[in-house]
Amino acid sequence: MTSKSKFLVAMMASSSAAVQKAATPVAPMSYQFTWKDKIAKYKSELAKGVWGYWKLGAWTPLALSARKRAAIRREALLAGEDWPYDPPKKEQRTKRKGHKCDRVSAEKRARTAELMQKMPEMLLAYKVSKCIGYQLPFILSCNFIKKEDESFAMMNGKQKIIVHFSINIVNGKLLTREY
Repeated sequence: MTSKSKFLVAMMASSSAAVQKAATPVAPMSYQFTWKDKIAKYKSELAKGVWGYWKLGAWTPLALSARKRAAIRREALLAGEDWPYDPPKKEQRTKRKGHKCDRVSAEKRARTAELMQKMPEMLLAYKVSKCIGYQLPFILSCNFIKKEDESFAMMNGKQKIIVHFSINIVNGKLLTREY
């Protein structure tokens, strides 16, 4: 055999070996030990979390690097095993579309309409409280009582003054501080 033919035979043998090597399935990362052995070895570290853990007031990294942890996880999932060491997934936050001012404007309009219904009573209570010098909570719930009613006769002095002021306000008269 000539040197040229020896060279061609060697090339054919090496190419057939390369084809056979490419045809055999290879794990993503070859270990000296299987992934089950690695999980058994690092089980306590894997249970501590993905990024590390808080120990005695300091952040402690895992003994297993993230790259090796991911490789073990990949091999376990490719083998069809369950991987319980991932942190629980949080519920995905759905972002509402549009501007907040557009969403709450209807609520604001409803609240404004409700307050406008109460406005005459609120103005009356404000005027009475300004004239008397202090605000009484029962002014708002006070129905206008005429002096001829029997309920007016049963009131004490301050209540009579408030009713007198409220009647004067309704009639549009000037308020005076007469006790």
